Amino acid sequence: MDAGVTWSQIFASEIHRLDDPCRWNLHVDGNLMKGNDACYFTQSTYGRFFCSQCRHSWISSKVFILFRMDLNKCYQYGDVTMRIFRQECKKCSLMQQPKIQPENIKRAISNVVSRIQRVFYENENVNDTRQPKSFGDLAGPHDEDHCEACQLNLCQRETTSSQESSSSVLPAIGVGAGVVVGIGALALLFHSLSKTKDSKRGSS
Repeated sequence: MDAGVTWSQIFASEIHRLDDPCRWNLHVDGNLMKGNDACYFTQSTYGRFFCSQCRHSWISSKVFILFRMDLNKCYQYGDVTMRIFRQECKKCSLMQQPKIQPENIKRAISNVVSRIQRVFYENENVNDTRQPKSFGDLAGPHDEDHCEACQLNLCQRETTSSQESSSSVLPAIGVGAGVVVGIGALALLFHSLSKTKDSKRGSS
């Protein structure tokens, strides 16, 4: 079954949660980008990739999806446009579409419908943060170099290296006129001075 049909069918069944006369539709647009003309919603999910050329396969927990939501109350018509961003095969550099499990499609669509309720119908008693169901073994951080959304500066980049570097940075404080020293450096300096004083006491 075509991926667009699957998403549209699940959306059609989920949107019935809305008690509203407006008719909502969802369709896929492979060229969709963020703009300032509508409400946008993004999320990541799990997906499996199969290269159509070299048959290489891989799993990603950062399949990036962009949704654009519009509502015309005069015509009682709502429209959701979505784009599933691809990833590039490391071996032959071809962009590939992911295969997403039906359960994760349902969770993503549920989040979109909840966001519609929150944004267009001011219903705050909804949850649009249903997490995707994980599957398969993942090795290493997100591969930004082969992610289409990262290449377009859209992806929410979360890599192990950036997390480690941000957690290891200590705040700096000013010392004297225009001199900035890290707290870690000051601690080493005080420790060194303390050892020097102790050694002088010992020698005397």
